[in-house]
Amino acid sequence: MDREELGESSSSQSVNITVTGIERGAGGKDVCLLSDGSSFFIPRGYAAKHGLSPGQSFSSADIEIIERNALFVLAKRKALELLSYREHNRLQLKRKLLLKEFPEDIIPEVLDSLVDEGSLDEERFCRMW
Repeated sequence: MDREELGESSSSQSVNITVTGIERGAGGKDVCLLSDGSSFFIPRGYAAKHGLSPGQSFSSADIEIIERNALFVLAKRKALELLSYREHNRLQLKRKLLLKEFPEDIIPEVLDSLVDEGSLDEERFCRMW
């Protein structure tokens, strides 16, 4: 995983949550179902790529990391989709990702990642306009 690796948690949390299923969802997303009755979206193929499968148990801290990483991937995918239509500046992308209800604390990380790889470029945006 590019960001935080899955694995044994060093936290002292004793509550383990089990992945009960991975179901196909709409819009290129799957749903990760958990034993505590909660669920969250993951990008299609994310579970296989990162070894996430039904029957695995994780601490609640590990589940938070997995969910956060999945949201990062989904937000970045959406940002790249928006950039494929036309150039955007950082503020425009931030607003659009917020409208899509991505967590506000993940968006700066996504935008920084796009800048680092050259997909988001303020100077290029200005030249286009």
